[in-house]
Amino acid sequence: METIGRVSGRSRRIEVWFAADPDRDRIYVLSGGRDRAHWVRNLRVDPSVRVQIAGPWFAGTAADIEGGPDDGLARRLLAAKYQGWVDGDGLSTWARSSLPVAIDLRPASGGIDQAGPALRRSCRDFVRMPDARRARTGRQASGGGRSAPAGR
Repeated sequence: METIGRVSGRSRRIEVWFAADPDRDRIYVLSGGRDRAHWVRNLRVDPSVRVQIAGPWFAGTAADIEGGPDDGLARRLLAAKYQGWVDGDGLSTWARSSLPVAIDLRPASGGIDQAGPALRRSCRDFVRMPDARRARTGRQASGGGRSAPAGR
């Protein structure tokens, strides 16, 4: 993910875990460091991002979704993908307490109409759809945590 530094104005790249929304051109990330993470601080100043997923770049707009309707979905999708979470299990401390961020995507060099197929192609090896569908039925969580700092 590439953000623009809030102080320097330079592009800053970090590697983050993500989960794709199975129904929209959107990915979710969790910040274990919550708003202490530099990339979150950067997004609060300029929510425009670029994300590279399996080759192609996507432009996007990021938003903190904590407490919103997609909060629980984001947590469940990431926990399912990276921790093997299934409906009925409790969420880990990381999944419960991290700051959820949604990134609405579009191709970096084209219109939003083509984001869906390109995103699904890029994510097919990264998203376990059965887990993603199961995550939709789980209960909502809320929560704080930790992630590696990015540049300012």
